[in-house]
Amino acid sequence: MKHRSTTGLTAMFAATALAACNAPPEEAALPAAPDDVLARIDLSNPSEFARRDAVTTLDLDVLGLAADGPYRVESDAAEVPSQLSDTDADGDVDAIVFAADFGPAERTTVEIVAGEPSVPPKRTQAEVSIKEGGEWDGKVYKGGEFVNVDAVRPPPQYTDHSEYIRYEGPGIESDKVGYRVYLDWRNGFDVFGKTTDAMVLQDVGLDGYDSYHEPADWGLDILKVGDAVGIGGYGFWDGDKVIRVAETSGRATRVVESGPLTSTLEITYDDWQVPGYTTDLKALLSMQAGSRLVHTRLAVSPDLPNLAVGLVRHPDAEFIEGTVDISGHAWTYVATWGPQALADGDLGMVLLFRRSDRAEQTEDEHNYVSVLSPGNGQVEYYFGAAWSQEPGGITSREAFVEWLGQEAEKLAMPLRSRIETALAEAQTANAIDPATALDSYLTGDGEILTYDASLYNIDRVNSGKMLSSHND
Repeated sequence: MKHRSTTGLTAMFAATALAACNAPPEEAALPAAPDDVLARIDLSNPSEFARRDAVTTLDLDVLGLAADGPYRVESDAAEVPSQLSDTDADGDVDAIVFAADFGPAERTTVEIVAGEPSVPPKRTQAEVSIKEGGEWDGKVYKGGEFVNVDAVRPPPQYTDHSEYIRYEGPGIESDKVGYRVYLDWRNGFDVFGKTTDAMVLQDVGLDGYDSYHEPADWGLDILKVGDAVGIGGYGFWDGDKVIRVAETSGRATRVVESGPLTSTLEITYDDWQVPGYTTDLKALLSMQAGSRLVHTRLAVSPDLPNLAVGLVRHPDAEFIEGTVDISGHAWTYVATWGPQALADGDLGMVLLFRRSDRAEQTEDEHNYVSVLSPGNGQVEYYFGAAWSQEPGGITSREAFVEWLGQEAEKLAMPLRSRIETALAEAQTANAIDPATALDSYLTGDGEILTYDASLYNIDRVNSGKMLSSHND
């Protein structure tokens, strides 16, 4: 059999009969693959509702593939949109990401083959833009032109309304919605409501420093943040109020990746001061095509007793809370809905988190607050906005609550996946990482590996990996 060699790794398939020995008893083995196929993934939707733009992320080391590729994803000989991704923001590509639509309980098979992929339409992006060619006049930057950069660490004089960073901080968007983060003492999280599914951040604020507060062809800023953390912003709960990430010795941001299917921003805060503690904080904010949600991963060192995340309180919005009568590893939510946008229409905002991660649900003068307990200094949650004026938007409370339930189910029950590939050279070289070893089924001769991702969830934690709960 012909095979494709990657750096230190060989991926190939053997006969169906051998693979069947390792298949879960309730499923038949996947058919034998052509010689140019590097991996075959059987995917199924566990939900009774359709999943559009369901994004799958697979570790390259689990697949036995090198980072340099190139790889293409196919289904029924048609190409599936894909990109290589740096999921842990360490500077190295570690995963392949692809998106597909699924009907209720639908099952399909995709193949990863050697070859250059087509470039999918751009459906996410992350950016930060600063002025160059001008000069500082006290705390305001005068003159110059905005230029997109990969990273920025603002100088000490930078503060709110310095007119140095376009729309006051980094931005991230999908084809559904955009967000910006104030890269100053406010650390507020704001919403760009979009009236188009095109990418818009690259044009926001070029026609006037705060022009995005007025309706434009693409949409506008629709959230009044004020003294709150905004949507999904974070801080420390002191027992009475949220302490924002205001007192630091410095902060910086960088674009980890800005891809067609997934994009990620990193924000770091040095020596964050809260009562009784000083810590360094790192945030990773990621978006995927077709999604309104921002996957948020926070890490503090040294650890803190809590990290508080919030939604701004608006008097005309209804507070909605998801069920807590679920297992600790299941996802639930808090949300608001109503006429709380700085524009026509209703706006829904949501925080999604594992039930076991929330120590307390409370509020202060400006925020609905979910107090999360860091595990090993880390917390993970999602935030998102749904504006009734977006194309195909959610226009009623009932539809919003239905969407919330579906998003929570998708997090608790990701697509079931079953992978067949070979890691013969990796096994011989003892190059299989612990997560792969725990989740692998190898024949006696070590030639075939069947990885059943429906049995385990593998999560990345910074540059390392951990194996989360077994899905019995």
